[in-house]
Amino acid sequence: LEQVGGTKILWGDQDALNGVIDGEFTELPKKYNGIVINNTTLNENLELVIVHYIDYVKPWHIYYVDSNAKELYWQYVKKSLWSDLKPQDGKTVQTVMMTARLLHKQGKYAESASYYEALLKYFLKDKYE
Repeated sequence: LEQVGGTKILWGDQDALNGVIDGEFTELPKKYNGIVINNTTLNENLELVIVHYIDYVKPWHIYYVDSNAKELYWQYVKKSLWSDLKPQDGKTVQTVMMTARLLHKQGKYAESASYYEALLKYFLKDKYE
């Protein structure tokens, strides 16, 4: 990264890898490059080996909707060295809203309401107490 100087780095780790590799790579078959964007698998007709979640919505987030992909992800987590991982809550207003909506759809009304309450507290700040 020091060698590229003022070049704008857009994709962080990917740009750094491309700089180090400098064109010296072997392209793998498409089954190693499954892509999911906004809960949509772009190349689902392949028997995928590796899936990349390209967006802010990931199967380890509470608000991730695609239950098949989410279940598959957690099956493999349970077999891994990180089997004690738990789904992550949203940390932005948008992700907290997504979590609240998903919980409401699942019939978990009290949990959903607690997320909406947290948003109200956030927006009203000192006026709430």
